[in-house]
Amino acid sequence: YCNKNMNSNQKILVLPHILCYIEFKVIGNVTDTVTRNRADPSAGRCFQMPVDLPNVKRRSIMRESGVLLPVASLPSDYGIGCFSKEAYEFVDQLKAGGQKNWQILPLGPTGYGDSPYQSFSTFAGNPYFIDLETLIEEELLTREECDACDFGDNAEFIDYEKIYLSRFKILRKAFERFVPDEGFETFAEENKDWLEDYALYMAIKNSLGGISWSQWPADLKRRIPQAMEEKKKELAEEIQFIRFQQYEFTKQWTKLKKYANDQGIRIIGDIPIYVAFDSADAWA
Repeated sequence: YCNKNMNSNQKILVLPHILCYIEFKVIGNVTDTVTRNRADPSAGRCFQMPVDLPNVKRRSIMRESGVLLPVASLPSDYGIGCFSKEAYEFVDQLKAGGQKNWQILPLGPTGYGDSPYQSFSTFAGNPYFIDLETLIEEELLTREECDACDFGDNAEFIDYEKIYLSRFKILRKAFERFVPDEGFETFAEENKDWLEDYALYMAIKNSLGGISWSQWPADLKRRIPQAMEEKKKELAEEIQFIRFQQYEFTKQWTKLKKYANDQGIRIIGDIPIYVAFDSADAWA
């Protein structure tokens, strides 16, 4: 605001705060800023900073609402919610209901207990969320192959044991028909900082029956270079299979997120508080 006794080129902008207030006294293009504690107005410190008041805009704070719905809880014909047409329909429902936010749970690959808060990677996505219908459209799977899998028979309950035993088998069939393209190569290159460690970690883990890296042979547990190179050669196909899973996950997730944002729906993500001990991150 402008004090009536101030010159036209002098302005004070007061910003309220819980503990203090800040005054911007503008003289020309230089600002003297004083921060004072409300309990002691005389206390404070001064410093100068440039300011451009004509570009200071008042931001209106609007109340918004949304819905918390884990991706896994979406309806699905294949045992668990995923990035399928039902996800897009849910976005449409949010928009129609005047909602602005969709809050989800972590999207990382789940470990023992199937908790989204204990993931094998901070960066990777959960292969369970890959939409099989999309893979059918890409001619990597047939509907008959998907229908032949046992993903459970209770539409209100996720049978994680059956999902685990069936999902990777059907994804492997898709992988066997997949021909790496430019998009895949670009994805692998852009994400190599985490993808290579994760793919190798999961390949070794699967080859050893799923045990924690802390129980691996010493040379693998300690990441001895020679042992690592030998495993990369031995498990090359499995490593590529895991890269494929992450590529398909990222393609489908990116498309869904863009659709939601284009409809005016923001997605509020979530992450575990701690990195899991049995994870590629801890091992690497």
